[in-house]
Amino acid sequence: MDSPVCKKDMFVVEYKQIELDYCHSCKGVWFDAGELELLLEAGGLKGAKQPLGDVLKLPDAQTLEKKRRCPICTTNMKK
Repeated sequence: MDSPVCKKDMFVVEYKQIELDYCHSCKGVWFDAGELELLLEAGGLKGAKQPLGDVLKLPDAQTLEKKRRCPICTTNMKK
């Protein structure tokens, strides 16, 4: 997969049976659906799903940075 920021190849890093995509160039990390929750739970943060679900209900962040396209489905991602 290519990084949505710098368009360089990302490589897979496995941590506690969770596969994350990491870009050595821009230091970005890509979480597939559910992986952030798994990582938080692996770190001992029980019940992490509810706060993350609340974040998805927030309006887009106000920023001058342009929206980026998802490297998987190519739709614009929320800020």
